[in-house]
Amino acid sequence: MKKMFFILLFPFLFSTCKKAKLELEKLPPETQIGAQTFGCLVNGKALVPKLSLLSQIPSPRLEPVSFYFKSDSNTMDFSVKGIRDVTNEPDMRVSLYVKGIDIIEGVVLMIKEEHTEKAWGHFYGSLNLNSYNTYYNSKENLGGEIWLKKFNDSIIAGTFWFNAVNSNYDTLKITDGRFDIKIR
Repeated sequence: MKKMFFILLFPFLFSTCKKAKLELEKLPPETQIGAQTFGCLVNGKALVPKLSLLSQIPSPRLEPVSFYFKSDSNTMDFSVKGIRDVTNEPDMRVSLYVKGIDIIEGVVLMIKEEHTEKAWGHFYGSLNLNSYNTYYNSKENLGGEIWLKKFNDSIIAGTFWFNAVNSNYDTLKITDGRFDIKIR
């Protein structure tokens, strides 16, 4: 009986692993060269920033990957955002915010709650075409981190993951995130 159960379960597990691998392959490679890339999985589905021509009409300066950076001699603030706004796919935006951290390559920052900590994250969008856009925010007890793998005068690159909730306490998992941004 146990053998029969595992024989029936094996194809299901194999197809689930294959689907997850296919979504991961859609993400940009994890680089540290200033490639202007951003990507992550949102509840297991790839978010790769891209914009349709229609999304450019109200704001032609809208970028699929945007970055803000400010530093003084000891600390820095930055945010990075990936936007997908194309026809026949749900709109999605994932944003990371870091405020007042020491400038150190290799640091791992814990993602917590907006404005109460040094790092937080947001998701805005819909998970399918039949739902309305909603905000999901990181919280203190949900977990998450940003790993700044490269930081110098011209490049900031790293990886991230976090969990977030909306006002109905629905949970969203952002995983396998990566960004590689040219600062100047």
